[in-house]
Amino acid sequence: MTSTTAGSRRILVRSASPWRAKSAAVATALLALLIVLQLRDVADVAIYLALLMVVAVPIALFASVRLWGGGTWEGRIISGGLSLVGLVGQVLNLTAGLPGASALQGGIGQEAVLTTILEVATLVLLGIDVSRRPPEPDRRHPYAL
Repeated sequence: MTSTTAGSRRILVRSASPWRAKSAAVATALLALLIVLQLRDVADVAIYLALLMVVAVPIALFASVRLWGGGTWEGRIISGGLSLVGLVGQVLNLTAGLPGASALQGGIGQEAVLTTILEVATLVLLGIDVSRRPPEPDRRHPYAL
């Protein structure tokens, strides 16, 4: 953080580059689009998975908006959680299969590969963003060093 003086007030300016959070926002929004594209195929096989996917789309869009607007903690948690749950679901689908969705087991299509790449990219970008961000100032003690 750098500080500048405006009159008699001090203004804190965040010096971190927001490109990682914005890239994770784009990846999360693309992930929501891919979920919508896969929805019809999944709904024909397992309705409970389609319902989970319908719920995941607005949540992913909310997370991408929060990440785009400055990389807030709730955007990071939601986006990272959705990506992690998606990866776990794909690994389970490829190995043991999902309950009631035996037709989907082991299916590796272009959408699944692209979804996996976006989920991993989101997790990596969020991890790098968290590790490189400067700490927030303590609001309880604004004049403490």
